[in-house]
Amino acid sequence: MSYLGASKIFNHPREYLFWFENGYTKAPITIKIDLTNRCNHSCYYCIDKSLRGSQDLDFNCASKLIKDLCSMGVKGVHFTGGGEPLLHPRAIDIIAEANKKGLECGLITNGSLLETVDVKKLCHNLSWLRVSLDSHNQESYEANHGKNVDFNKTIRGITKVVDCGLCDVSVSHLTGIKKQNIDLFIKKMEQIGVNTVQISPLINGKKDEQFEKYDSKKIKVIVNKEKYLSKKRTYDFCHGQNFKSTNVCADGSVYVCCQLAGKDNAFIGNLKNKSFPEIWSSFKRKVVVKNINVSKCPKMCVCDSLNTILHDIKNLRHINSL
Repeated sequence: MSYLGASKIFNHPREYLFWFENGYTKAPITIKIDLTNRCNHSCYYCIDKSLRGSQDLDFNCASKLIKDLCSMGVKGVHFTGGGEPLLHPRAIDIIAEANKKGLECGLITNGSLLETVDVKKLCHNLSWLRVSLDSHNQESYEANHGKNVDFNKTIRGITKVVDCGLCDVSVSHLTGIKKQNIDLFIKKMEQIGVNTVQISPLINGKKDEQFEKYDSKKIKVIVNKEKYLSKKRTYDFCHGQNFKSTNVCADGSVYVCCQLAGKDNAFIGNLKNKSFPEIWSSFKRKVVVKNINVSKCPKMCVCDSLNTILHDIKNLRHINSL
């Protein structure tokens, strides 16, 4: 089973079977929470640039959200996006509360602040931490993350987390970006001793035809082959949003998909006015989901491979001929 693959859905048989029989779910398995829309990097390919601002998710709002997610049966939370999550002054406290309540927590960060935070407290409450590095030296770092960045500082932060040894550490690199050298990137990560490196194509970018050659004898290299091999969509409805992709933004706004965050036609409510369970079960969400035009969604979107599997299962013929 692929580490990044959509087939992980079958690790949740009750939720999957409920969807199969009813066409919807009582709650997502995983959601995405943007702790802040502030960011200290300026990646030219960032899909969240339109969300930039100066807002942090209110701590009390985050606490209630976490309580509600647990009561609904949500299993995991990805703290990421919108901006750099560790810029939130109480990021580690929010993550700790989510973990304490039983949610499996993951953090996606640019890594620039890891050297300065309490990584033991942070990593103790994480199942995994992923750094979006996309670089192998200062020159490539500046080309992709902006001028006011410090590659060596980020590397020191990653090393600090690895040495801590309290959660899985992966570092990601997009392909199809400026001054990339995946082989040198992997060698650098081997030296640090991260658990995993992840290689994925830039959304709506040029695919890397060499993706199958990337490997290492020292660390695990995960190439998101599903995205490299992504073909023309066979589905016309987003089933995947039942299980993943719902995005809570730093201002409390909730969107049906993280890759549609900020778009009016994907907005399903705001935590300032309604609780997450109310938003999830609302008529507004049903209308938004029904009206999603998947043909206009980004190529290789977050639900693409899951949608392909779910669509194929729903449309199987001769199901009793095994």
